[in-house]
Amino acid sequence: MHHGAVADVRERLLRACPDDYVRVETEDHDIADVVLRDGAVGWTTRHWSHDTDWTTVLGADCEEVAEVARTLVALSTERDRPSGGLTVSRAAAAHVSRALPWEPSGQWEWWLTRHAPAYQQHEGRVVELSSQDPRLAELIAIWSPQASVGAGDAVVRSWVGIVADDRLLGCGADTRRHLQVPHLAGVVTEGGHRGRGYAGAICAKLTRDALAEGAPLVTLSMYSDNDAARRTYTRLGFRSQHAFSSGRLPG
Repeated sequence: MHHGAVADVRERLLRACPDDYVRVETEDHDIADVVLRDGAVGWTTRHWSHDTDWTTVLGADCEEVAEVARTLVALSTERDRPSGGLTVSRAAAAHVSRALPWEPSGQWEWWLTRHAPAYQQHEGRVVELSSQDPRLAELIAIWSPQASVGAGDAVVRSWVGIVADDRLLGCGADTRRHLQVPHLAGVVTEGGHRGRGYAGAICAKLTRDALAEGAPLVTLSMYSDNDAARRTYTRLGFRSQHAFSSGRLPG
């Protein structure tokens, strides 16, 4: 799809669903297909990290979400570029699984803020880190091997962390998966230093700096069962905008 057509399709999508997630997640993306219905909207784009197309469907009507998902997956197959995975509004996950051979493997939430957080304890200890710092890869590998980004990933704009006696106690990244919107990722604290507010200080620093540089908002994602992260992000002023279920589609 050429650039003008992509822009037109995205505009139709945003008119149908003027949602922050839709706006951010379709920015500067090649939209392969879009389906709009009264109770659900969906689209297929290239996944930011998986080497595959990915289908996303939002909506309050669970049956409509399932139908949009089924339609988009069929369209991707017709294009001979099958969608490799699916993200849907969590409430509709069971309906989608009945419509497609799909089982979600993760439940997560998308959060955002437009306001700088209150100053956090330990925020003054947060320092910039080189992406080549070997302590980054080691910390992530040991304490968060499922982290969505790694030390040298191209989407990372900057890494920060807290260091004591040359030991990296926590880290976090400002990633730019989209042109204007920072997405916090790779927030990891060494096991023995959890519960001390380091993650909050790291996220506060990244958020404050991004907004001061002119970012319109800052986003992040978290697994829904991570209660400690939920408390931290709520304290910083982030609000959960969407609860999702995601998983791969059979190849």
